[in-house]
Amino acid sequence: TSDGNGNLTTQEIMYPAFHVRLTSDMSVTSNTWTTITFDTKDIDTNSAYNTSNYRFTPAISGKYYIYASVYFVGGATGGTSYHQVGFVKNGSTNIGENGVDFRNTLGYGGSAHVYGVMNFNTTDYVTVRGRISSSGSPSVNSSRERTVFGGYRIGS
Repeated sequence: TSDGNGNLTTQEIMYPAFHVRLTSDMSVTSNTWTTITFDTKDIDTNSAYNTSNYRFTPAISGKYYIYASVYFVGGATGGTSYHQVGFVKNGSTNIGENGVDFRNTLGYGGSAHVYGVMNFNTTDYVTVRGRISSSGSPSVNSSRERTVFGGYRIGS
């Protein structure tokens, strides 16, 4: 913004920012929405991600670009019919669910991705949840940083 005298004030954008990942495979129950337990911070510029409750709570209001990728493993070749991932804002509002449907050609597993722009106040928080339908022993895979969650502020 300008003060009318040629002086500009800029917003601090792309801050706060965070990027977290899963470092150990996570067992899940088939057909059950489960919070993904991202346990390792690679970036957390404002200490806004909590590895105990798996929440991102920005202390600065604004619009944020948020993303997540979750790699599901069905545990049985040809036994996975679908997997899904989504955001949960403030514990109850589901936002941006996305998934892969294998019902016509059963698969083994793979990644589901979700991303979008969210408005946050200083007390809002977001988590990531996922589910898989599998005839095997399903899990969320942590190898090669396949399961990640992150975001950053893009404006007020």
